[in-house]
Amino acid sequence: MQMSHPRAFSPLSRAGDVVVRRVLFALTFVAAGVASAALADESGFYTGISNGVAVLGNPGGQNHDGDRLTATTLYGGYRFSQAFALEGARTSFGSGVNTEDPVLYVTPAEQMSAWSLAGVGSVSLTDSLKFFAKLGMNFAPDATYSSFAVATSSRPGTVYGFGVSYQITGQFELRAQSERYTGLGQTNNGQLEATALTFGARLRF
Repeated sequence: MQMSHPRAFSPLSRAGDVVVRRVLFALTFVAAGVASAALADESGFYTGISNGVAVLGNPGGQNHDGDRLTATTLYGGYRFSQAFALEGARTSFGSGVNTEDPVLYVTPAEQMSAWSLAGVGSVSLTDSLKFFAKLGMNFAPDATYSSFAVATSSRPGTVYGFGVSYQITGQFELRAQSERYTGLGQTNNGQLEATALTFGARLRF
């Protein structure tokens, strides 16, 4: 796989990242605060799957522009109301995708995954369309990636993001989201992170 040249993250980029986290924190837990006002029949368990692409990087060092991996998330949770849910997930970062030479290849990233637990706050835009934000913790056990990683166990990180969902029926909906994962393993340039863009479906019980 041919790697691109490193590109440094600017201080403004890091500052913007902090602002995004704070905004998502507010959106998620403001929704939790008004959860008791929502309809009781909106509560219940759900499960879903989504698939897409993740781009690897470091918060203050090397940006691995060429390192695009497939990202598949299996998730499930409990929806307390229309406004708030608690969600657990496992995201697997699979084979690499090189946009100039789209061939699957085998690397240690085949085994890299992140387990997460997050609060999800939702706001209805229409009867069928909702905006949601999530914030929580994730852990990637013994995560390494190719030659960028060093022999250091990963530490718990954060997961945060936002997206939209569209309800098809009372139990079935489509969901598109963007998520940021930190703490995916230690590299010479700092903690490995990933930004994932995925699309999938969710089923309510």
